[in-house]
Amino acid sequence: MKKLLNLLAVLALVVVISSCNDKKTEEAPTTETEQTEVKDTKVYSIRDIYNSTGELEDQTITVSGKIEHICRHSKKRLKIIDPNGKFEMKVELGEDMPPVDTTVVMSGKYILVKGTLLPNRMNLEEVKKWKEMVKEHHAGMEEEDHYKEEIAYLDGIIARLEAGEIENYVLYGFAAVEYTIQDEPVK
Repeated sequence: MKKLLNLLAVLALVVVISSCNDKKTEEAPTTETEQTEVKDTKVYSIRDIYNSTGELEDQTITVSGKIEHICRHSKKRLKIIDPNGKFEMKVELGEDMPPVDTTVVMSGKYILVKGTLLPNRMNLEEVKKWKEMVKEHHAGMEEEDHYKEEIAYLDGIIARLEAGEIENYVLYGFAAVEYTIQDEPVK
């Protein structure tokens, strides 16, 4: 029973995380973004987080990354990447936080964001279920680049899991409480 509850919790998190994985979408820009000011001394890169071996998990930290995607629906779910594009993280802005102006994606902006780091570890079967959920969520969009990229990405994860290269796939999410949009990454 506990294993079933854990699986359901993971699947619920995957639905939230994958519910908006669109790449850059051109649309009418929103009004200017209000921002909160991040006041923290230590700033982590996304690479730092993936190399942290878990000690930052469930901690309140500050991270900097390039904004690659903003959910066109809520404007409060973002995908940020490291400068090389190798590491990514999902960011969920708090309910009381203002949405992000979608034009920042087209202008190559960065975000400095403070919040709680949330790991989601998935085994092979969970990643396969995630792939099926993505297919269902994107039904009718099979010829779009976003769909093809998402499926290829998941196929790569599945191949690494099947080959034994990794025991679990970890997708980090971030529950934000403050953010600042910037022109350059924090060094």
